[in-house]
Amino acid sequence: MGKYDKFFAAAKEAGLKEAELTVIETHSRSISLFHGEIDNYSDENGMNVIARGVFSNGKCGVAVCDTWNKDRAKYLINEIVNNAKVIENDDTVFIYKGSDKYHKVNTFNKELNNVPIDVKISKLKELEASLKAEDSRIADVAEVGYNESNEIVTIVNTNGLKLTQKNNYMFCYGEVVAEENGVKKSGFDFYFGNDFKKFDIKELSKKIAEDATSKLGGIPCPAKKCKVVLSPDAVSPLLRVYVGHADSEQVQKKSSYFIGKLHQKVASKKLT
Repeated sequence: MGKYDKFFAAAKEAGLKEAELTVIETHSRSISLFHGEIDNYSDENGMNVIARGVFSNGKCGVAVCDTWNKDRAKYLINEIVNNAKVIENDDTVFIYKGSDKYHKVNTFNKELNNVPIDVKISKLKELEASLKAEDSRIADVAEVGYNESNEIVTIVNTNGLKLTQKNNYMFCYGEVVAEENGVKKSGFDFYFGNDFKKFDIKELSKKIAEDATSKLGGIPCPAKKCKVVLSPDAVSPLLRVYVGHADSEQVQKKSSYFIGKLHQKVASKKLT
């Protein structure tokens, strides 16, 4: 196990039957422009270490920290022991031994990290210029921004499991204000992915401009019962509330809509 040997040695000394570490290392960068000038730039590294340990009596303790060094191992074990002493929950806890086989999923593109920062800033300036030229009704470009994140997740435990997954992505967005006949509406959209070459400025600027201009010219209509077409932006918050009730904790606490609904149809078959 190498780097984390001290933790597992300390876990054994403390009488833990099983132990596990989940280490999440991150690097993030964000840039935003306002009227052609950089108004925000950040470049950050972070770490989150989550440790779990199970005693022979089934009690489980959890501890977290945001750095890793030789002193962290002892600290985490002490926290696990103290945490386990106050646990009143009798639910069975175990450390997963892992699967026999894992399918590889490509969630990391090393080329994204190789794109120079000045190229990324240049793309933002191109996006801002494209938005201004997209439609004569665009009165202002409120903001354009770029975020990227790199993440390495490592899971190691006493059952022999050792897995590492690397992920990265970029998120580029823009917001504009459109105006017509004294009425102003805002529009927003974004590109999400991990391939910088696929980032199409013209396509994104068109979507952002259309989101704003499509709201212009609306008039009130009489109240009545009728069929409507809802945008994804309107539907997703409604579904989020509904789907959130599938959470196991809500089911156990008897606060879920899905209690007693196992293997039953709970929505239209058109909902995938």
